[in-house]
Amino acid sequence: MRLMERTMQISDQEAKLVQHAAAAKAAPKQSLLESKPEDAELIRSVTKSVMEMGDREALVAELKARVEAGTYRPTGDEIVDAMVRRSMADQIR
Repeated sequence: MRLMERTMQISDQEAKLVQHAAAAKAAPKQSLLESKPEDAELIRSVTKSVMEMGDREALVAELKARVEAGTYRPTGDEIVDAMVRRSMADQIR
């Protein structure tokens, strides 16, 4: 019996954080304690964005209910968008 690989969807907001993380990964390593004063706003902004992310469990429960009810019908564009975002996230793992 072959096991199916499970994939995860990520939001546009998460995709932007992934892009930012990839750019930061390519930059020279620097501790937050050593960050520049001009970086403080970026750090606050990213922290705020992460804190404002919705409850993933609620989203999963909603999608599961829609799939089970037969009302979940993503468009081709939504599927392609999710595939691209998933690929981006997989590249920085």
